[in-house]
Amino acid sequence: MMCCLTYAGIGSIPDAVLRKLTNHRDLGIHSEMFSDGIINLVQLGVVTNARKVIETGKVVGGFAFGTRALYDFMNDNPFVGKWSTRRSLLIYVVAWL
Repeated sequence: MMCCLTYAGIGSIPDAVLRKLTNHRDLGIHSEMFSDGIINLVQLGVVTNARKVIETGKVVGGFAFGTRALYDFMNDNPFVGKWSTRRSLLIYVVAWL
């Protein structure tokens, strides 16, 4: 099964790209890091991670950088998988995605 993934970086360009994804469905995020831009996509049902073969149903990232809203979203949220940056970028892990 094909899985759609996005890398969610920091800055105006990644934020602009994330804002343009609102017409998509069942995207998954497995990234070195993510920021506030993912919150809206999750709330709109754009990011479900349902088609991921690793950590199905979870946003996975090595670290996060954002506002208090992002950290509140992440806190004790079973939808968010926290991996080390090294593990999230391992080539054999990315190859399975």
